[in-house]
Amino acid sequence: MLIKALDHPYTFRSMLERKVFTACKQLDLSPEANYMVNFYEVDLAFPEEKIAFEIDGKEFHSSVDQKDHDSRKNRYLTNKGWKVKRYPGWMAYKYPKLLGAEYILRFMKNPTEQQKEQASMVMAYFMANQEENEVGMKMLGEL
Repeated sequence: MLIKALDHPYTFRSMLERKVFTACKQLDLSPEANYMVNFYEVDLAFPEEKIAFEIDGKEFHSSVDQKDHDSRKNRYLTNKGWKVKRYPGWMAYKYPKLLGAEYILRFMKNPTEQQKEQASMVMAYFMANQEENEVGMKMLGEL
């Protein structure tokens, strides 16, 4: 299933990818959707910093074959100098701006003061709900 965005030229493979892309745009970020790194497609990429966001919804990332494919893809991208961040679908659905905030605070080379402030507010909101977000907190620490 392909989902066409009304206000950008990208076609998304899932509603979750579109949701995270839109949240990133609200933070003045410009990720590339369905970005190709040789023969692998990255859900959302920040090519300048070589950061790949993979949104892992249960529908397409639960089978043994798909998990094997994801592992091969991670190894390949890592060997090419990319940092791969995999996020579960529930996190992308519930906190799409969190992914963009993490990018701003951890990877972006020259964020504006406004981007840093917005990202800090998103992170503060997420951490204020820490008990509910224990799994998400662990994921943010993994890199």
